[in-house]
Amino acid sequence: MVKGSRYFLLVISILLLNTQVFAQNLGGLNQSIYSGVLGIESQPAYLGNFAYKWDVNIIGASAGLLVKDLIPESSISNTFYQGDRGSLSTVITNKSQNFFVNGRIFLPSVAYRIDDKSGIAFNWNIRAVGFGRASSRSLSLVAEYNGLEKMATLPKLESALGIVNSWQDFSLSYGRNVIRNTRHMLNVGASVKYLIGGASGFVDFSNIDVSYDEATNTISDLEGQVTLVFNDNIENVSNGESEQLFTSSGIGFDFGLIYEFKGQKQLNHQIDRAGEPNYLLRLSTSVVDVGSISFKASNKSAFYNLSLQQPISPGYFNNISSIGDLATRLDNAFALDKREFQDYNLRLPTALITSLDWNVYNHFYVLGQVKLTAANIKESVFNSGVIDAYQFCLRYERPKYGFYSTISFDVINNGGVSFAARYSILYLGVSNLFRFNADDSVRALGLIAMIRVPILNPSRKGKGNVF
Repeated sequence: MVKGSRYFLLVISILLLNTQVFAQNLGGLNQSIYSGVLGIESQPAYLGNFAYKWDVNIIGASAGLLVKDLIPESSISNTFYQGDRGSLSTVITNKSQNFFVNGRIFLPSVAYRIDDKSGIAFNWNIRAVGFGRASSRSLSLVAEYNGLEKMATLPKLESALGIVNSWQDFSLSYGRNVIRNTRHMLNVGASVKYLIGGASGFVDFSNIDVSYDEATNTISDLEGQVTLVFNDNIENVSNGESEQLFTSSGIGFDFGLIYEFKGQKQLNHQIDRAGEPNYLLRLSTSVVDVGSISFKASNKSAFYNLSLQQPISPGYFNNISSIGDLATRLDNAFALDKREFQDYNLRLPTALITSLDWNVYNHFYVLGQVKLTAANIKESVFNSGVIDAYQFCLRYERPKYGFYSTISFDVINNGGVSFAARYSILYLGVSNLFRFNADDSVRALGLIAMIRVPILNPSRKGKGNVF
């Protein structure tokens, strides 16, 4: 069982490093009422006029190709557990670089339309979030040998921050229609989440200055501050000392609102099933992932004010096998002004999502969306930096099938084009098939696959309800 837990942690880590923005957008599906139980993750107000009598998600997952500058050529398992060619000290570029990834595994979930005005849903996910930034130059998570020697040739590292968090997300959602007349409809919805925290932590480097002595091939001086905070789950599971990956807890919330306006064509149209789209314009706004998880810090977590006691090798931080290994090396080589941590909180990646959907002609729709995410999950929502992402989505869909094409842009992954298709119980998509204004060093192609059991509302024409 311990071995299984280690591989489970490995899957979370791969998702964390590789999943693109595509994972959250579902390739354009979650802007549709036919997204079913999965769309409720980003807009609980869908339940106010749910398109299905029942919708059951069996399982779904998304993954992207490796980000070249963050992952070595050797195996992933060696990198995370045996420390193959790992050095947290190596700088690989001179330009500032940020990253934010928000991955998700979709586990069995279900939604139910109670009546013409309300619906409920239960969702279960495993999620992983990572955020990082460097102010004057990039700090790699995985690096080369003798990184300290390279750092000595460059200006002082002013600031570099890396944060990871993983958790299970159990949410209960309710949506209700509050206004429905000839031209206007308004739905509201909310979700409450029970969060079980897994492996998490953060490392913050500031004012790191390195001096290298060529004559002795040693690092003669190293000064700066390092904050290293993490929970015991990372160490205990990876070392085989524990089977319990998820032990911490927290509470979260989602809130949503949908307004629909009918044109003359929609007033004259008779829908076949309750919940079918019948609007000219739809305005949707939601605030998701409001909340935090409280963790108990490892006894190796601390703030370190560094002062080198004696010269060390340029490769002193090579082959780091774990976060605890890094803490031990700091203790052994430096005279430390050390302040320990007992507990810490990591916030969910709170986001504001607003979209405007236009029914251009019959079953053809055009949608524009803006998503603002408070990415630095160590800080409060109001102090965190905001990542803005924009989408333009074209879709053609009917109850049984749909086709989706999305152009997206955000400040980290730049621009990309995604394609997806839904047919009966299957949904398949590929993200960033084409990219523009992008860094050639990053490979960002992503895939997503889901299996669902959608049961439509009864048809006035006598059509089947189960695909």
